Amino acid sequence: MPFTRDASHQQLFRIAILDCGMKENILRILTDLGCSCVVFRSSVHASKIIDGGFDGLFVSNGPGDPQHAFNAINVVRQLLGKVPIFGICLGHQILALACNARTYKLPFGHHGINHPIKDLRTGKVEITSQNHNYAIDPQSLHPDIEVTHRNLNDGTVAGIRHRQLAAFSCSITQNPHLDRTILANLFQEFLELDAGTQDGSQIIETSSENRAVQVRILGDTAQKTLRADDVVSLQPSRHSDCDA
Repeated sequence: MPFTRDASHQQLFRIAILDCGMKENILRILTDLGCSCVVFRSSVHASKIIDGGFDGLFVSNGPGDPQHAFNAINVVRQLLGKVPIFGICLGHQILALACNARTYKLPFGHHGINHPIKDLRTGKVEITSQNHNYAIDPQSLHPDIEVTHRNLNDGTVAGIRHRQLAAFSCSITQNPHLDRTILANLFQEFLELDAGTQDGSQIIETSSENRAVQVRILGDTAQKTLRADDVVSLQPSRHSDCDA
């Protein structure tokens, strides 16, 4: 059954979510940043998202072999260059596959809450939670794909960014206490991909977790009709940090 959450503050963005097994706290972070989220099943047709007039696509975490996420890979491939895209964990691997890279199974997988991930752009290292059994083959990445993060335990690719298109991802999973600030920073980066790019928009200052965040107020956007059995609509709201 679809469900709705009423806005508790002004809507700043409309985000489509490709749900591959998403955790509830992902929605809490996005709605705290002023996003209205429409959650699509991973079996959705790409046209449903394209016709929805969204400001961005988030590809969620989830279980399983990313190479078997055939429809999700196809959806992301069709949306590349049309909307900003951000993926985490399984979504990170799906983005790579959509960009014609390869993934492989790790000998033991990455599991637990103490994985050091280095942002190669800033040199900053953060301790993250990981829960996956697959990684991206760096030799298969197109020159247009930049490696942005590395797992310092084994050197595997932990983050990528498209050099020409608004798309990036990170291997971090989601622990409601350890990773909330890290994820909020990544989501802020995601929202800034689209900030100030549409007619009628304006830049304002809001806040998340007591930090200033520069975001955009949307201009008028035509609303598209979406079938109730295709989506779950959620509006911005405030919740505790506890995961579902």
